[in-house]
Amino acid sequence: MSPLRYDHLLSQTPQIARVTNPATLASRIVHLWWVDLDGLARSGRYVAGNLSSDERLRAERSSGGVSGSRFALGRGCLREIIGTYCETHPALVEFVYGPFGKPGLAGMSCAGWLTFNVSYAGRLMVVAVGTGDELGIDIEPMFRHADIAPIADAVFSQDELELLDALPAWKREAAMVRGWTGKEAILKADGHGLVTNLATIDVLNGSADSGLRLAWQLRAVPVPVSGYVASLAVLA
Repeated sequence: MSPLRYDHLLSQTPQIARVTNPATLASRIVHLWWVDLDGLARSGRYVAGNLSSDERLRAERSSGGVSGSRFALGRGCLREIIGTYCETHPALVEFVYGPFGKPGLAGMSCAGWLTFNVSYAGRLMVVAVGTGDELGIDIEPMFRHADIAPIADAVFSQDELELLDALPAWKREAAMVRGWTGKEAILKADGHGLVTNLATIDVLNGSADSGLRLAWQLRAVPVPVSGYVASLAVLA
């Protein structure tokens, strides 16, 4: 997997360690693959040849050449990552989607035990890979100079808004982005995507109580590029 710029392993503890054998996963361990899509594009490595016809069409329809190119690179790289774990050629990886768009695997022996989730933010893609238990990953850029008050009212519960208001201004933005990524990671893990009101999920007060079908635990994930925040949701 040499084209991947970053490869980190997140264990049950918050410690981040190098992946020594990325094709082997143990229970309750999640592998995190970080991909610099712009760097991959500059490298000249061609990964889009493994895309399905539907994926190629989606890349072509993406608004703007950059976003379409990044989607094609990201999906091609995702196929390489999944193919490595499943010992399958990337072009033969078969994705299926839940009722709210959560991707999964079908038609391969690894479909019964391999779980994964993906998030994009500009030039970065992160792929979380685990065994058995569902998981969700989300990465977002720091807002930088944006007016985030209207966003806060739509995303956070009243208790969370009060907590945010009590923070000094220089801490508030990071807390908001961290909370946002946590909520999205939980919804992606649960399979509901963004059809659930984010404000119903309280993550800033030390709980992820949301009334969803399962109980989730959040992990703050160090991002190997400055200016981004990421969260991982796993079963509690």
